[in-house]
Amino acid sequence: MKLVGKYDHEVLHRLGAISVSSTKDETITDVDIDMTQYDTVKAQVDDERLKQPIKDKLVLSDAKMTRVSEDLIDLLISKNLIKLTELPQSVIDKINERKSLRGQL
Repeated sequence: MKLVGKYDHEVLHRLGAISVSSTKDETITDVDIDMTQYDTVKAQVDDERLKQPIKDKLVLSDAKMTRVSEDLIDLLISKNLIKLTELPQSVIDKINERKSLRGQL
């Protein structure tokens, strides 16, 4: 199938385009592919592109939330509301590892 026009290169790649020829302004001049699923894949790619900035912000906030959790655990322990030994061993190990690493700074 030959296409002429502006098509999303990422969508064509996911559809398995064998060859894509385009001009400098990214107008596709020739492509060899079955386009029956183009609209469906285009919607998926567009959705991923919209969500990516949100995912990036979540990743950046993870480190901050980790520190908040550490501070909260320290506060609860200092107020004798919980004991470190009441936490699962895997959590204790992670807390101790992070404290040790922070102490090396």
